[in-house]
Formats: sequence, C-alpha cells, structure tokens
Amino acid sequence: MKKSITIAILIFFIFGNVHAQNTVLTIDGVRYKPATAFEDGSSMNDSKSDGVIYKKIKGKFYKRVYDGAIKTSWFGAAGDGRSDDSKAVQKAITWCVENNKNLDVDGMHLIRTPLVIDRKVDSSKFYEYFILSSNSGGGFITDSAIPIFTSSIPFKGNPVSQLVNFCELTFRTTDKELSSFVLDSSKFLRIQFINCSFNGIKLLNANKYVQTIYLTNCNIRNFKGTFFKCMSNTYDFKMIGTIAEHGDGTCLYLTNPTGCSIQGSLIEGMKGTAITFNGSRGINISGNYFEGNDLGDIRCDVKAVCRGVAIVGNLFANINKKEPLYSIYWGPAIGAISHGNDAMTNLHFLSDKTEVDIKDSAKNKLTNRETAKSDSTRVEIP
Repeated sequence: MKKSITIAILIFFIFGNVHAQNTVLTIDGVRYKPATAFEDGSSMNDSKSDGVIYKKIKGKFYKRVYDGAIKTSWFGAAGDGRSDDSKAVQKAITWCVENNKNLDVDGMHLIRTPLVIDRKVDSSKFYEYFILSSNSGGGFITDSAIPIFTSSIPFKGNPVSQLVNFCELTFRTTDKELSSFVLDSSKFLRIQFINCSFNGIKLLNANKYVQTIYLTNCNIRNFKGTFFKCMSNTYDFKMIGTIAEHGDGTCLYLTNPTGCSIQGSLIEGMKGTAITFNGSRGINISGNYFEGNDLGDIRCDVKAVCRGVAIVGNLFANINKKEPLYSIYWGPAIGAISHGNDAMTNLHFLSDKTEVDIKDSAKNKLTNRETAKSDSTRVEIP
C-alpha cells in the first residue's frame, strides 16, 4: 500500500511539474510560456524582463511565444504612417541588436527622431547581418529633415556601425524639398538594400569616405538634389538591377570611386546627370539603359584624373531636341575603355586630356572630334 502511494505521489510530482513548466498564459491575445533562461542561456532576472518578449507575472518569468522575426508592432508602434513611431521602433531595434534577432517591419512608421543602430565595426558580436524586412509593404516615412538611421558610436570620419540588411522596405518623405536621408552620412559600413523603394527621399550625403553600400533590385524616384552623394573616397559602392527615374537632380555623385560598379540598371529622367564621378581608381558601368538625363548620362569631367574606367555594353537613348548633348563627358582620363555601347544621338565628348579606347557606335557623332568645330557647350555640374 505504501509503495502504491509513493508511486502515485511520484507520478503526480513528475507530471504536475511538467504541466506547470508548459503552462501557457494568454495576455491580451498574446501567448507566453514559462521561462527560466534568457536568449543567451543565462538565468532570468528582473533586468531581463522587458515587458514585451519577457514578462514577470506573480514572481515567475514568461517568454512570448513566437516564430520568426521580432515585430515592430509588439513594442507599441502604430504603423499607420501618421503616428510618431520613433520611440517604439527604437525599442524594437535596440532589443534586436542586443540579442542578435532580425526585425519584421510590420507597418509604415513615421519617424521624427533618427533611429540608432549601433553595431560596432569589426566587433565579433556583429559578424552576421541584422535584417530589417517586411512582407506586408512596411517601411519608414519622415516629415523631418533628418537621416532615418544613425549611430551613437563616436564618429571621427570612419564608419562606425556595420552589417545591416534592409529588405523589401519602402522609404519615403512627405516633402522632397526636405533634406531627408535614409543613412546618416558615412557612419555605416557593409550595408545592403534589397528590393527596396525610395520615394522622394535620398540615400546619403557624405563628406567622409563611404564603403560597401549595395543597392540591388531597388526602385528610386522623385527625389530632389543628389540621391547618393559622397564628397570623399567612395569604396565598393554597387548598384545592380535598379530602376531610378524622375529625379530632380543627379542620381549618383561619386568622388574617386574605387572598386565601384553600376550594372544592369535603368537611370532615366534626371534633371542633372545619371552618374557623375570626380576622379576614379576603378569603376565599371555596364549593361545599363540611360534616357532623358538633362545634363548627360555619365560625366567624369571634373578636376581629378580618372583611372581604370570601363564603360561597357550600355544603351544611351537620349533623343536631344534642345541642344547637341553628348551622353558621356570625359575629363582627364588614363587607362579607360568604352566598348560595345550604342547611342541614339551623340556619344563621347572628349577633353584634350582624355585617353580612352573607344569601340562603340552612335547614330549621330561618336565623338566631338569628328568635326573641327565643337557643336557642344559643356555644362558644369553645381
């Protein structure tokens, strides 16, 4: 008899304890399970209870039941494009960065205070991408002259925050006249934008060097000024499979581009140029479609010498009615090639110091040297 009672008590203790450990609480429609350990495996304590992912209820800790990425709405973000979500989204970003989780942007968030992403460059804690993405048309909008993303790590000219992947997001400003940007100057390194849309907003304006910023399959339009502007060395900038249209200014201004490439993209309808670069040490512009850019498609005619320029297999579809505009304006250049390109009007305007190997075709003039008197007036880029 005593043996049976002992066995019964033991069974009750085991199954009762298992049941207690698997008790699920539902709070405001959200399920929580008991938790004794935090994300990193350390024991739970009050400081780790954030009230969103982890809660303390009647002296016990519980963890939110979820599958996949953390969501911005969990932290109180309205996501309606009208309410200021700066504080709520910042809480979500901070939690994800600290705990190496990705963030699902599940709404259109109005941002009036720059969002801080601190992922110290070359820190072993941040060797993998932090992914901000949306599968529901989410993104960020601002009505202020701010960069949407910044870093609080002391900035002395070198990038300070790294490895962020923005995917399937929309970035907008309510007024393209504002100096609104996605990134704060050159504070970020190793950043990717994949399948993102930029409407009215510019990417960055940097006085210090920029390195490893990629745009892949993105959509850019309706901005004013220069979408991507770097006034110092530009290392490893890439734009691939991207559509850029109807910009009230210049799409890309790169200073001394080094290991940069613009490939398989469309740049059309700029009030300035498609691409301007000041000097170079390796830039590849290939397989693109250019049309209707008022000050020309490619200009490398500013002060510094351009080296290692390869312009290959592009179509320049400018049909010029007001003036005999050329598609490519060359300044001092050494070790440059232009092969397999075709222009529907005039292609190359060569300066006295241009050394370029040309194997192209053009409907009108291949170069301005085909006539003793130039029929083009060079337009200076402000």
